[in-house]
Amino acid sequence: MLKGFYILENREAYMNLKDVYWIRFGLALAVALLSGFLKIWGIGGLLLAIVVYILTQYTFRRKLGEEVESKKLLLEGIGTYFLVWLTTWTVLYNFLK
Repeated sequence: MLKGFYILENREAYMNLKDVYWIRFGLALAVALLSGFLKIWGIGGLLLAIVVYILTQYTFRRKLGEEVESKKLLLEGIGTYFLVWLTTWTVLYNFLK
C-alpha cells in the first residue's frame, strides 16, 4: 500500500491524508468567509472555527475508521487550517468593520 493512502474496506472509494488536508484548507476559507460576512467577530468567530475543525475530525474518523491513527488525523492540516482561517478572517475584518 502506498504511504499516505488508506483504502476503505467496505467502500470502493479511497481517501488519503492529502484529501483531508485540502478539505480542511477549503473549510478554513469557507468558515472565515462565513464569519466575515455574518460579522461574527471576536471569540464567536474563533469558537466557530474550532467547532468546524472538531466536526471534521469526527467526520474523517467515521469515514476512515481505524485505518489512520487518531493523532495523525487530528494534526493533519491543523496549522494550515488555523493560519488560513486567521488570515482570511483578519483581512475581512479590516475591510468589513
